[in-house]
Amino acid sequence: MRHVLPGLLFAALSLGGPLLGQNPAGESARTWQALRRLEGEWKGTGGGGEPGEVSASGATFRYELKEHVLVRRSFTAFKANAGRPAFQHDDLTVLYPGMGGAAPRAVYFDDEGHSIEYNVTATADGQKIECLSAVAGMPRFRLTYEFTGPDDVKIRFAIAPPGTEKYTTHVEGTLHRAGK
Repeated sequence: MRHVLPGLLFAALSLGGPLLGQNPAGESARTWQALRRLEGEWKGTGGGGEPGEVSASGATFRYELKEHVLVRRSFTAFKANAGRPAFQHDDLTVLYPGMGGAAPRAVYFDDEGHSIEYNVTATADGQKIECLSAVAGMPRFRLTYEFTGPDDVKIRFAIAPPGTEKYTTHVEGTLHRAGK
């Protein structure tokens, strides 16, 4: 029996992908399609916000695992200000279709040890993508991508205290497609 269990587990995992069905449908498919516009390399420009002003930023969005996930790797460098030296923030986000046609999801990790789980939606025209956290009793986080041109996207990260919808912008800026 001990030798049969690993084989059964492997078979279940191998077959589970198609059975679990990460094929987006309907509104979910529209959001997944809107995310495709982010694919590639992006360079940022400042924007201010707290803490400190942005001195450089950039991101790459790459499809992986036969285009079943979209991986964002990004950095934001902040200028020094009174009492704090310059520093760089690095993060990684994995975006993936929701199960059974549900809205896409995302999970964010950064070099400070934070992680945030998001629900992902897009406007009907695909011009705005919003990642919104929703964990009871915790601060709410909203990451918004708004396309301002074919090769330009405005990004805003906002935080709301637990139990409220009063978001305060923490940092924002604009990304331009590299090479354009």
